[in-house]
Amino acid sequence: MAYYKIANLSRYDSVETAVIMSAAGLETLAAYILGTRGGWSVSMLRNVSLAAQIRACTRLLKIEGDPADQSDLLRKRLKAKKGQPARDGFSLLTEFRNGVTHSSPFNYDMDIFHAWDASQWLLEMQLHAPPRSKARRSIL
Repeated sequence: MAYYKIANLSRYDSVETAVIMSAAGLETLAAYILGTRGGWSVSMLRNVSLAAQIRACTRLLKIEGDPADQSDLLRKRLKAKKGQPARDGFSLLTEFRNGVTHSSPFNYDMDIFHAWDASQWLLEMQLHAPPRSKARRSIL
């Protein structure tokens, strides 16, 4: 929940920080949910991409849709480039996180605000998914 709050507070001062904090919230929640409700081991979590973890957590919580559905700009970024595999909103969110975290060139223009919004939407959906156990309620 702290990552969610920090992402909201920092979005206008540093949208890059907001994207990183929102992604950290998704990563933390995905690991917790997949470990406690999905039966995933630490080894499984280490061997699967962050996008796959967030996607699996979302489906386990029975949340439908794709984060890129939140923005036309994000959907445009999903169009596969020649020689690249198709992507979805989950992989796009992690691309933004990695793009602002690592030093390799990454162009994002105003799309980063849309990525932040989609990431926060997904985090809200996951945080407000109906609890199925006492353990789930304790993290809220």
